Amino acid sequence: MDRLLEQIDSKIGVIPSLARPLRTRQTLIRDAIFVAVGMILPLGVFILARYFHFLAHSACSCLQGHLLEYGPASLMTALCITGVVWVLTRRNRARLLIEKELRHTNERMKSDLEVAAQVQRALLPSSLPDVSALQFGSRFRPCETLAGDIFDVFSLNHNWVGLYALDVSGHGVAAALLSVRIHRLLSPTHGRSSIVREYVDTSHKPVPPAEVLRQLNQRFPMDLATGQYFTILYGIVNTETMEFRYACAGHPAPALFPQNRDGQVLSGEGFPVGFFQGAEYDEYVIQLAPGDRLYLYSDGVTEPMDEDGREFGKQRLVQILDSQREASLEESLSTLLDQVEKWSSGSLADDVTIVGFQLGGVKEADLAGLLHSGDDLPQFPRQISLPDCGRPPLRDNG
Repeated sequence: MDRLLEQIDSKIGVIPSLARPLRTRQTLIRDAIFVAVGMILPLGVFILARYFHFLAHSACSCLQGHLLEYGPASLMTALCITGVVWVLTRRNRARLLIEKELRHTNERMKSDLEVAAQVQRALLPSSLPDVSALQFGSRFRPCETLAGDIFDVFSLNHNWVGLYALDVSGHGVAAALLSVRIHRLLSPTHGRSSIVREYVDTSHKPVPPAEVLRQLNQRFPMDLATGQYFTILYGIVNTETMEFRYACAGHPAPALFPQNRDGQVLSGEGFPVGFFQGAEYDEYVIQLAPGDRLYLYSDGVTEPMDEDGREFGKQRLVQILDSQREASLEESLSTLLDQVEKWSSGSLADDVTIVGFQLGGVKEADLAGLLHSGDDLPQFPRQISLPDCGRPPLRDNG
């Protein structure tokens, strides 16, 4: 991961250099000399013309001035025009050099941004956890070369899988660098404790989602100079009990689609990370069942506008995914992304992230008999049960 960050820093390092003016001090001095010459040259030409006219008039009076039939004024005008043309030619040459340098710099910047985007895409999960009870899928579409969105799905231990969707405010290099930094922090570290799991007695135990967001809020206060902050939805799912726990920090709440019921957007509230120091986050718990689907997504899915200024909205998201019940998880993700792009006429104004998973491979009867393992299940404070989800009552985990 350190090597990836070094690649980003080395590849994007050219961008701060663009803040240096392209016209260096030497160029400014040269242009000043051109302007001065352009102003002084006509006066000098006029004086010389008058002087040579006097000499020619004195020496060639016998010719009655035929050598100067055009007069000193015409000669001065011609010489002035010549001087102006010379100055303009030099200035045009300097302008062409500046334009060439600018094109070269833009091409280099574009190339570096494309390389940085490749490095950023390499951070996205190329293969999702191989869990027999869960099937994962994702779609990611940045609106610019570099994205402020990022997501991940990872194994916490043999029972728990963690996943998140994150959205940094703004776009471009600054947002991408912060998203990569947070991604690194949220990545589990083998054999050591991290922000997402604790290493206790040679085993890993997941950190409660609300606690993860609290630590993120403590480590990433809002940058007052840039106003930069981020939203995140972080959740963990137990592959044995099919219990899903999550917390929101200003991010859209997940959408649940039970196998035999209508889909809905779940509850989820909380301040974006960095808004208020000491902010606390609620934790939500939902009991899933085989065949259920759950989707995480960024506001780039629900907030695009059509040509009439209408927002895509959560209701349309639910309708589209409800219509994909008979389709595979991958097909439902592709359909939702296609509909979002069509709604915005193919011109996305924000990054689009969609992460979904479907429960399968576990029989309902087997699921009913599963019990929590006291060794693997951590203590989760601030538990809030979601009503009207059509699931068995939640167990008290302490």
